[in-house]
Amino acid sequence: MAPGKRWMDWDYSHWGEPGPQGQQRGQPGNWYDGFGREDIWEAQRQGYSGPQIRILAQRAQARGLGYGKVAQNMVNSLSPPGSMPWDYGGVGGAEFGQADLNMALGQGADYNKIKEYTDYARKYGIGVGVEAENWMRTEKQSIDTERRAADDRQLQIDLAAEEAATRKAAEERARTDAAKEAATRKAVADAAQATMQKAAEGAEYGRLASRRGGGSRTLSASGAATFKGKGLKTSENKRGKGRGTAQLRRPYERSSLSIASMAKGNNPSTLNL
Repeated sequence: MAPGKRWMDWDYSHWGEPGPQGQQRGQPGNWYDGFGREDIWEAQRQGYSGPQIRILAQRAQARGLGYGKVAQNMVNSLSPPGSMPWDYGGVGGAEFGQADLNMALGQGADYNKIKEYTDYARKYGIGVGVEAENWMRTEKQSIDTERRAADDRQLQIDLAAEEAATRKAAEERARTDAAKEAATRKAVADAAQATMQKAAEGAEYGRLASRRGGGSRTLSASGAATFKGKGLKTSENKRGKGRGTAQLRRPYERSSLSIASMAKGNNPSTLNL
């Protein structure tokens, strides 16, 4: 069993040990007024939590009622001193209400601190007033709205950073591809230049070789051949001891053959071989 919403309305003169001279319960200033072990046992029987019992004891002290040493030790064992985050019942009612909220805010408490106070009050049955509940709800909505706005701003920042990183990576790839393409074009151009250079050197070598091997040879009208020029050699028939046909060797490619005609008035003609 749990105490109701009005749990703090405790009858401090209802429970207690019988007093001297037949004192009756409920009489002002009699033996039963106060908060003693009988009250604590009854509160426990009704399902009061340790913090609730401590609040009842504090309210009894505030009203000037008795609160003996035995009861104090019992309360301290149920709810150690300083274990509650807020002085519930110190202002206003026993629950955490408007007066508690105003005092806490005046002390610089923020939403998280007020939430700590109200969570504790709910957990141990102390209760939270309507005004404090409304404030918590409104403040939570405001915080959630601001958090969503902050999340949206951060999302935009993250998207911009991601876009910038993507653009930078694309530019880097483009530079790398351009460098590779330029290197390829240069390699192709160098290869073509080398081929052309080699061909030119070959042509020059052939031209110089032709100039070194130049010569001429002529053939007279009578059929005798006269050879002129460098590098011509004969190979005679050794068995004929020089008689017969002489073989001519021409190591270079050009000679000229002159044929003189016997006809009167004709000029000699030259045949290039």
